[in-house]
Amino acid sequence: MTSAQSGKLSLFLSSSSGSPFYMSYTSGTTGVTNWQIAPNLTDALVADSSWHHYAFRIWQEGTTLYSKVYRDGNYDSMSSRAIGASLGPLDTFMAGTIATELPSTTGTLSASLDDFRFWKGLRSAREISRFYDQKIYAS
Repeated sequence: MTSAQSGKLSLFLSSSSGSPFYMSYTSGTTGVTNWQIAPNLTDALVADSSWHHYAFRIWQEGTTLYSKVYRDGNYDSMSSRAIGASLGPLDTFMAGTIATELPSTTGTLSASLDDFRFWKGLRSAREISRFYDQKIYAS
């Protein structure tokens, strides 16, 4: 697969001003990089020594990319960004890593991660708020 055919989604934290949450989402040369999302969240809210659940709904309509963020099952904010062209469907092989690039064997996560869920379909606000703290069993 060439880089023009590949897609990449990254959610990451940065200690710059404003929200610590950033996203990069590209397909070939189309998309966004280092996009600051979740404008209502701050470093102080994220690093408050309490357990929190964050859910990110990411989708595209036409040439606009959207991100909705939920904290502990409650809606926090929505961001949108015009990307100029359609990213196309991500309907082939999907792989993922946490705190590293896909071909790498080492990462840089310095945190405690209790749970990670990736859904191929767009979850509704009701599903997020109702099931954010429930166990999910494999099918």
